[in-house]
Amino acid sequence: TGELKGNAAKLMTHLQGLLNVNDFTEINQSSIAQQTGIALGSMAATTNRLIASGQIITDSKGGFKLSAVQPVAAANSQAQPESDPS
Repeated sequence: TGELKGNAAKLMTHLQGLLNVNDFTEINQSSIAQQTGIALGSMAATTNRLIASGQIITDSKGGFKLSAVQPVAAANSQAQPESDPS
């Protein structure tokens, strides 16, 4: 599947804090759009991209859960390289 980039990486990083691999959870796309800075108009396409690539799974009631195989988010702003004092 390759590395996630842009909105997909940003959304996946956020969803990893909300979802798990065992239980389907309903999410509010408007709220997540505000929290992540992703335009609301891009949320459906970004969510569909994560579903199509197998990163998240949806049920018939609109719930989501993480797939057992997790991607590497290329734009993970929370990852800070450790400085090498040598």
